Amino acid sequence: MEMGRLEFGSARDAWGGEATAFTPLLAGAEMLDYLGDATGIGPMSLIETEHTTAGGRSLDILAETADGQRVAIENQYNTADHDHLTRGLAYAVATDSRALVVVAEDHREEFISVAEYLNDVALSSADRSIPVWLVQMRAVRRVGDSIWSPEFVVRAEPNEWEAAVRRTVSPKLRSLDDFYAKCESQQFADFARATIESWLDRPGTRESHDAQKVVGLYHVSPRQISKGTNVLQLNLTGEITVQRGYLRDSSGAFDTEESQTELDERINQHFPNAQWRGKNYYIRATANPEGVTPFLNWIGDTMTTAQEPEL
Repeated sequence: MEMGRLEFGSARDAWGGEATAFTPLLAGAEMLDYLGDATGIGPMSLIETEHTTAGGRSLDILAETADGQRVAIENQYNTADHDHLTRGLAYAVATDSRALVVVAEDHREEFISVAEYLNDVALSSADRSIPVWLVQMRAVRRVGDSIWSPEFVVRAEPNEWEAAVRRTVSPKLRSLDDFYAKCESQQFADFARATIESWLDRPGTRESHDAQKVVGLYHVSPRQISKGTNVLQLNLTGEITVQRGYLRDSSGAFDTEESQTELDERINQHFPNAQWRGKNYYIRATANPEGVTPFLNWIGDTMTTAQEPEL
């Protein structure tokens, strides 16, 4: 893994034409994987780019989740405008998509408010619903490199997207006991139970099992209105995912180059055989007490300290 100073640029300077360069880049398997993890939608695969809908207009990217749910994706350089949001919703309806993702270099506050309203409606709907993600994108590369990569930060998302997007797919976990019972080995079930209970003993923590295969561990700042920062996920298969992107971008504990470097060093120390995926936004590794336990202890202490008010 490379470390070093980063530089940022405009999408057009980095990739050229929006339709001719950035849409194909975003539609690639690795980028869809990265976007799926950044949004929490999960792994996505491409169905088609420039998908023709009613009226002769075309959706930038039509993808689907691992459960076969369609996702409409619109991307735009510069600041997203009302046309892309309204067109995206129309395309989502026309393609029978269960979610809409709008990727742009910036999103206006009024559109973020609209997306939040639509997500509230989607969550309360017992029938057809289309939750909306607004994703801010910027071009980033390490100084001296020639290749730019997109960096994603979610600006608006549904509070409980699983309830809206996965209502019609295979059953989600009913409880932590359900998760433990479905683990692929008793050894991992015992480890997962101990890990989750230890995490929940800390102040400002919570878990989420409102999915099919994973339990997420969160840290919540007293100042956070949202559900908090997703720190780590435990998968039924015995794999864990360190949510490096969320830790760096939204936790408030790793907002300097020095603290980000320490985070990466800790990840390398505790998970030496980990797979750095999605432009290093998330890190997958085999669960083991020697790595997970000390890493979570350090993360919990670091985030609690960062959130303490200054005297």
